[in-house]
Amino acid sequence: MKPRVLFLGGNGHAAVRLERVRAVLEQRGSPFDLIEIEYPGFEGRPRVGSSDDGLEPFLEAIEAEVERRRAGADTVSIHATGIGGLLFLALRARGRLQDLPAVLEGPVLWGLEVRVFPRLMRISPLLPRLLQRALSTSFARRRFLRQHLRDLGRDGEEFARRFFEGYARCEVFADFFRWLDPGFLRDLEGRLARRPEALQGLRFWVGEHDGVVGMREVELTAGALGQELDLRQVEGWGHYPMIEQPEAWVTEVARALA
Repeated sequence: MKPRVLFLGGNGHAAVRLERVRAVLEQRGSPFDLIEIEYPGFEGRPRVGSSDDGLEPFLEAIEAEVERRRAGADTVSIHATGIGGLLFLALRARGRLQDLPAVLEGPVLWGLEVRVFPRLMRISPLLPRLLQRALSTSFARRRFLRQHLRDLGRDGEEFARRFFEGYARCEVFADFFRWLDPGFLRDLEGRLARRPEALQGLRFWVGEHDGVVGMREVELTAGALGQELDLRQVEGWGHYPMIEQPEAWVTEVARALA
């Protein structure tokens, strides 16, 4: 049986982000099975609870989906990107999914507290919603692509349309900026101090040219937790290597499994 990699996406994730990787896997005879964990409230799926219920129902839904998708497999690991890395860490801090090793790629972590963009988004609950709407405009999309996704190839226009549609159809996009605040990080620090084993089996990858998070994101996290973390800077990668460099991404994930 092939190793099974369960993928936890970032905020506004859409299935289109993995299409190029899936094409490479098919060409290579699928060295591993890549299974996307579908979040509630993403891509038009119903959300769990209301915004005021907080993060816990969302985490419980993710855990249930991971348990469902891992059933029957001999070798299972997690690959989490962006905000997915913080969600997985929150589950680990709650004593869940402890037996699953994980790669957290370009993870959004303790930089949430100091980076300008998330701090700005916390000023008012209206700002994330305005951002979500702005991402439907051609100006904002061109700016985003220039900064984070420069190499989309011949199908770039259609790919970009579907990529940004993920943000438009994400009902919990704005909630993350409210749920994952400094108070959440303080709580997480306390939980991880009481459960240091939760950090075992985690690897942190950051792209050399990642314009969303950088090495400092993980370094701040290590300092806040008082733990040395398994950190690697991946040469040539940005924040979306599964889109821009799918062949290299598959190679590195397969190597990590081995």
